[in-house]
Amino acid sequence: MLSYIKLKFSCPNLPRPYESPLGILGATIGSILAIFALIACYFIPAYQPGIKGIALVLIVGTFYFFLCSTNQLVAQAPEEAAALKNSKFKIYP
Repeated sequence: MLSYIKLKFSCPNLPRPYESPLGILGATIGSILAIFALIACYFIPAYQPGIKGIALVLIVGTFYFFLCSTNQLVAQAPEEAAALKNSKFKIYP
């Protein structure tokens, strides 16, 4: 929903295969409700280990991506290789 809101502001004329009938207002309300539901789930003691475990996995995965994998992008298609040729990243075939 947050990606939908960002794209609606950054690329408003982009052709989309699906147009949300509620638009940005619906995505905003949905995002607020989803965050509220996540916070409400945290107050149920049986759910706390799962929420903490998911948060830990997301944090570790994010650190891995930003520290290790962004410097070793692999171009798998000729278009990707051409797009990355002038970038700051190394290309490994």
